Amino acid sequence: MAVALLQTPSTTKATPAYNENWFIASSTQTAQPNFKFTVKITDVATSTQWTEQIEPVYGTNKIYFDAGAYAEKYMVNFFDDNSYGWQKCVDAYRKITVNIGETYGSTPTYASGTNLTYNVWNAGLDTQTFAYYNADDYLYNQTTSNYKYLTAIGDLNVYEDRSNYVYFLGTVGNTTDLPQLRIRTFDVDGNIIGNSTIARPSATTGLIADQYQCIDIGVKGLTNISSGLVTGAYPIITSSVASYTVREFVNTGLIRCFIKCNPRYTVYTLHYLNQKGGYDTLHCTKVSEKTSTKSATTFKQNPWYEVSNVMTYNPSMMLEKTQGITITDSLKLNSDWLTQEEFDRHRDLFASTDIRLDLGSSTPNIAVKITNGNYIQKNNDRLRMLSFDLSYTFNNHRQRG
Repeated sequence: MAVALLQTPSTTKATPAYNENWFIASSTQTAQPNFKFTVKITDVATSTQWTEQIEPVYGTNKIYFDAGAYAEKYMVNFFDDNSYGWQKCVDAYRKITVNIGETYGSTPTYASGTNLTYNVWNAGLDTQTFAYYNADDYLYNQTTSNYKYLTAIGDLNVYEDRSNYVYFLGTVGNTTDLPQLRIRTFDVDGNIIGNSTIARPSATTGLIADQYQCIDIGVKGLTNISSGLVTGAYPIITSSVASYTVREFVNTGLIRCFIKCNPRYTVYTLHYLNQKGGYDTLHCTKVSEKTSTKSATTFKQNPWYEVSNVMTYNPSMMLEKTQGITITDSLKLNSDWLTQEEFDRHRDLFASTDIRLDLGSSTPNIAVKITNGNYIQKNNDRLRMLSFDLSYTFNNHRQRG
């Protein structure tokens, strides 16, 4: 085989789809007439294939090829919208096959290279972060006690009828990677009320589709989860619960959730795609402001019309008639007071390409976007909050007048 693969993405661990997926290959045939590397890229799930003919890098016998532009073509972001219990992140974790062959000769002839199949997920790490990329920083693996998450953990404030998510990415072929969750609930005085267990999600096949999963561990998620998915105390959340902890069955690391009383103002909850591919959550509990902006298209009418050969003025006719009205709704939101760690974590919100507004179980999450180009850090005795403007990604149109 004349083509040698010198560098490839890992075949056993995941590579971020929206970063560079580097291949370096060389050939001993680059001096042949009409020589070109022939690169074939296949999305395994759809069997879609693309082919590129690429010249060697000038003065070398090598090719430097980034497959990322193809790896992301069928990639999706999976968001768990009002579903409860473990959810597979469908189509957010994919297999990509790259074959670097060569075509050369007076009558150009193609010689296939060797297929290399690797795994990608819907992550797009910051450049500085990706420069030091280590897959183990993102893969959850119980076997090696490598407890990693794609969403924020630690102390979380949670609210009635609102979600908070945890995303886990396992390693392909390992059927015990993903965790079994143990929920322990407490009353306002810190006394234990109950212990509940949510079984490990289905990963027994070792297939790629099994390894990337998420679960709603917010009050909404634990209140609405079905009894068949829980062993131990059920319902998990009762009127007596003031806080609860979430941990993997074999790991001592805790996610501590404090149920906050209904605040004075409406709670607007944002779930936003972070650079790791999961959806982090920010609850905005301070005073908010909703604005509706109208734009109108109008046209003029002639109020004169003919009656028995006489031009007659009709005073009741609207001289300016509305053809259509478009209403754009927007929100000005303010978060609760945040620690420095929380403040730094939510920077991803302002760079996120997918933001959902959670208004409770009875309402589907609404797609929104941030309209201000920066965020305001308000300091008050070392306390910080986020303030920003949102608009819906759709407009409301009224009928013609």
